[in-house]
Amino acid sequence: MQLFPEEAVAVADEGRKLGLNISIKPNYWFYDEISRKRLVLFYSIQLVDGNCPFLRGGLCAIYSRRPLICRCFPYVPEEIDFVFDNENKQITVDVRYATSVVCPLARSASLLNHRRYVLEFEYKLRSYLFLLSTLWRKGVVELRKEGGGEYQNLYELLSKHFPFLEVFHRKNRREKGC
Repeated sequence: MQLFPEEAVAVADEGRKLGLNISIKPNYWFYDEISRKRLVLFYSIQLVDGNCPFLRGGLCAIYSRRPLICRCFPYVPEEIDFVFDNENKQITVDVRYATSVVCPLARSASLLNHRRYVLEFEYKLRSYLFLLSTLWRKGVVELRKEGGGEYQNLYELLSKHFPFLEVFHRKNRREKGC
């Protein structure tokens, strides 16, 4: 289950509020040679016995505040291909989806509504990559596909350079009841 960086923080907070021990780990990152850090684009939640830790009695404990990837169900990214253009300092992406019926709540919901969230997922992903590519072109980061070092939440880095992200994020959380 892939979480965007700001969602990983929010999901961990929700888990603490509910007294759950949620394990969230970096899933996909880009290496920055300048800071020598791995800039995390996606995190993943550790499943418990093959299930989301927020699933209680067949219901989602954080349904109104669930991550975007959950809103996309039953559509899930089957493959996400990142393309690095080192000459133009730009990252682009191609996403292919599969249909899943693992989530019991998704089976009963309108597929059209979920498709809307898939478009939102892609828009958000492409926005992250556009902003990161902008920092790359400005020389703030020097990106590579691989490298070691500590992890840095990509949202935190981007919001320092693009303050409107923090305002946008707060507005969205209020609208979703978070």
